[in-house]
Amino acid sequence: MKRKSITIILTLLNLLIFIFFLNNSFNYLDPDLGWHLKAGQDIVENKVVSSVNYYNFTLNNVEWVNHEWFLDAFSYFIYSNFGYIVLSLIFSFLTTLVFYFLYKYLNLKYKGLKDNESLSFNLSFFTYVILSLFGIIAISPHVGLRMQVIALLFFVLFLIILEGYNQKRKRKYIILLPLLFLFWANMHGTFILGLGLMFAFLGIKILEILFYYFNFKKINYAYLWSNKKILTFFSISIFSVLTTLINPYGFKLYDFLSGYTNTFYLSHIQEWLPQYALPVNNWQISYLGISLSLILGVWLLNKYKGIKFNLGDVFLFIFFLYFAISSKRHFPLFFVATMPVFIYLLNKLIVDNKNIFTYSYLNKYINLKYIKYFILFMFFLVITSLVSQIKFTNYPFSDYCYKYPCEAVEFIKNNKDIKEKKIFNSYAWGGYLLWTIPETQIFIDGRMPQLVYKNHTILEEYFEFFEEDKVEEKLEEYNIEAVLIKNNKKEGSATWFERKVLKLNYKERNNYLYNYLESNKNWKKVFSNYVSIIYVR
Repeated sequence: MKRKSITIILTLLNLLIFIFFLNNSFNYLDPDLGWHLKAGQDIVENKVVSSVNYYNFTLNNVEWVNHEWFLDAFSYFIYSNFGYIVLSLIFSFLTTLVFYFLYKYLNLKYKGLKDNESLSFNLSFFTYVILSLFGIIAISPHVGLRMQVIALLFFVLFLIILEGYNQKRKRKYIILLPLLFLFWANMHGTFILGLGLMFAFLGIKILEILFYYFNFKKINYAYLWSNKKILTFFSISIFSVLTTLINPYGFKLYDFLSGYTNTFYLSHIQEWLPQYALPVNNWQISYLGISLSLILGVWLLNKYKGIKFNLGDVFLFIFFLYFAISSKRHFPLFFVATMPVFIYLLNKLIVDNKNIFTYSYLNKYINLKYIKYFILFMFFLVITSLVSQIKFTNYPFSDYCYKYPCEAVEFIKNNKDIKEKKIFNSYAWGGYLLWTIPETQIFIDGRMPQLVYKNHTILEEYFEFFEEDKVEEKLEEYNIEAVLIKNNKKEGSATWFERKVLKLNYKERNNYLYNYLESNKNWKKVFSNYVSIIYVR
């Protein structure tokens, strides 16, 4: 395929990705955006990074660490000066950059793809395009106008720097690693994952030397490191760790992140749930299944007993496969980390194996010119359709009332006696309430679910309000004067597809807090609509 055609397709692909995630940003409101903007407002207006919590009465005057402080301040500045539309444009662009640099990473890893004898460039390119289209749908629940987008971008840049140093082709980029971690540590807590992978990569390169010494034939030894190169990388790694301490909290940042060892939130917050938990993401399950099938296919073909695997790629695949299965939130990292392996194995199955359809075989019967025109037409059609669907708004906190308690918030604002009460609130609405009624003291928000509170986490304390034998006790313990919760008598159950095809049939569970408030004479329902209910006593 000519370079001009490749450039056109890549440009259209990036445009489609940008439009897709822009449309995605206006299809929902991130539950955490409210508290991100509120924290950013405090930083910008007070010119100091917050360290003491005063947003809710349960954790009043408790120190907290905002590991996303820079992004929060940036987001508030853009939102307050230019509006939600511009903020959405910026985050959609950042997501597009992830895919742009992912392609750069693939080119670097496979020496420009077309120059690598073991890879068919055309097949690899089209595989990248198809996987990208598949990937944007699969990762869409976790990106958009969400802070973890920057973590995904830093992760791709991290992989590029490591691969450049590994191959000696871009080894000078290694000096950017400490700078990368400096920004990463001040924008998102996933920098700790990057540090772990950095030292794991160093261990893998040392392990390669040992395998080479013992003549282990299954490993690709194309990029063995010298002692000098290992020492240089180790020095850069130590310096990178030190740069992460240049943040408003110093060592407290590490202390805060260590709190994530409590895993209660992994089984109670939807996006942290494992892949087999409801609601099932069919796109992610499909991608994981195809990945595993591809590896199994290569493994079972006797002709490929001589395949030499890159030890680093094997580690990344296994490592992120585990995390992607155990938590849906980690799927985007799995997608980015394993796309190179996916493309490599697909080439091994189709290009090198002459008993399977080869690209040259297909080329005899399919005119690539028509495929190119078809692809261009489809890109134009999808982009046009997505653009027509975008529902632009600069008022997200009043335009997503089908999911958030907009009317209930207005009711609270207009009733001073309720506004000044201690309110127990639904966890998913905490961020929304911090932005819309910051002067009202609420029970919980999404900033610190893992924070230790009364010998367990604050999230565990929250869920005790929904236990049948503890509802009354907890309401009295905190002297709760008002309750704002979702208008749900029961929690949702499995869909037909999940019950019949995936054999998942979680039974509906009673909302005991709702039942108690409805039946107790001391509590009065003062507001109700299809989204929310307010009870007072």
